[in-house]
Amino acid sequence: MSVTKGNAIIVEDDMLISLMEERLLQNLGYRVSDKFLSGENAIQEIKERDMDPNFILMDILLEGELNGLDTAKEIWSYSDTPILFVSGSKDLFEKSKFALTKRHSFVSKPFTKKVLKEGLNTLLLEPSYVSMSN
Repeated sequence: MSVTKGNAIIVEDDMLISLMEERLLQNLGYRVSDKFLSGENAIQEIKERDMDPNFILMDILLEGELNGLDTAKEIWSYSDTPILFVSGSKDLFEKSKFALTKRHSFVSKPFTKKVLKEGLNTLLLEPSYVSMSN
C-alpha cells in the first residue's frame, strides 16, 4: 500500500488536460479524490459533501458562469483550502490576484511535472501567499 502526500481536487473543463493533471499529481504522490468540469459543480459538491482536500488544482478559464477565480472566492467563503491556479493566460491571473485573500499559487500551462511539483511545494510549504509561474 502506497502512502499519499494528500488529497487533491481538480477543477478543469478540458477532460484530456484533467486526465494529464491527475496523472502528474499521482506521479507526485497525491490522490485525486474528485474532478469537476465547472466551477458551479465544484462549489456545490465541495460544500454539500463537506469535502476537505489538501488543495485544489483550479483552471482559471473555466466554461460556465464562473471562472476559476470566481469559483475560488466562493469556495473560500466556507473553506481555507489552498488553491493552485493553472492557466495559459498569466495576464488574467496577474490582473485579478489582488482580490485573492487565501493561500494560492499559480503555474502557467503547459507545465511539466517539475514545475507542478515546485508550484505545489510553494503552495503547501511556504508561510505566505505567493504567486509562481514557469
